[in-house]
Amino acid sequence: MVTAKTTNTPYDLLIENGHLLFRNTSFNVGKVFINKEPMSAEFPTFNKGKDTVKILAVIAPTHIKVQIPAKVFPSTQVKIKITYDAQLKNQYGFVSDNIVFKTNDESQPDKSFSVYATVEESFPPLTPEEQTKAAAFKLESYSVDMGTIKPGLVAERTIPYRNSGKKPLTIRHMQSNCTCLTIKPEAKNLQPGEVAQLQISFDPTGREGLQNKAITIYSTDPVNPVQRLMVMAMIK
Repeated sequence: MVTAKTTNTPYDLLIENGHLLFRNTSFNVGKVFINKEPMSAEFPTFNKGKDTVKILAVIAPTHIKVQIPAKVFPSTQVKIKITYDAQLKNQYGFVSDNIVFKTNDESQPDKSFSVYATVEESFPPLTPEEQTKAAAFKLESYSVDMGTIKPGLVAERTIPYRNSGKKPLTIRHMQSNCTCLTIKPEAKNLQPGEVAQLQISFDPTGREGLQNKAITIYSTDPVNPVQRLMVMAMIK
């Protein structure tokens, strides 16, 4: 049997921050492009209290603009609009920033949130003929097994990568999803046919058992601008 709720509190806003409810403890604006106009995303918040919550100030970095009503009345849901300028951020990959809402909410006046985004480069569609003439990033293998690593010993591997296309290639950024991985590309600019080496170091400190990590590579390959290299290791 299904019965209606006796409250108008939104069912999906479960995170309490003072008298305001949120869907998550952070705001993820998703994929944004460094060579396009700023992109926006909206997030709901709800005032579960009996008093109006006033937004006194918003503290945010220059590449993030936040729009929120100056007052959130009791039992009212409003939208927070976050506009992200990836050109101003000027950093590829998964990035994190912090914003703060300063309010009159006695329960928790300063409300701090992380803002996440994944910054990429946008390329127009290519014809089949244009694809054959474009730059093309290629790894010798898209998975690396670091083998069994003893605690306290850093394992290293080297893997070749090349520009298999017909135009110069630039590697914009390489990013690992673990502080245990250190990556050093031999070159970031490759002429057609040029080969370079990627050095990978795995530090097992504080880890044990099977490890599966990833390195994301952002390049000017217009067909595959974002590629992922998987790194495996067994710590024991």
